[in-house]
Amino acid sequence: MKKRQAHSEPFDKEFLLTMINGQLESWASFLLIGKKVKVLLFDSQCTPTVIQKFRSEGWRVDFSHRSNKLPSRTYYFFSLPVSR
Repeated sequence: MKKRQAHSEPFDKEFLLTMINGQLESWASFLLIGKKVKVLLFDSQCTPTVIQKFRSEGWRVDFSHRSNKLPSRTYYFFSLPVSR
């Protein structure tokens, strides 16, 4: 019988990156014209690191709000700078 490994962090960095990228891909046409997209994230110890990774790649990321119905989830606005 295999022992089940306990994960201290259920939402690791890779999971959060995949979660964000999946949501951003579905709104790509809006992002390209400078619109903000609201992205849902699960709370995790990795969240600040993941947010900083996007910021360092040129994304603007702003806190929106914490979900009232699902307290372990937070919304952020993601947008790209528009060059004129």
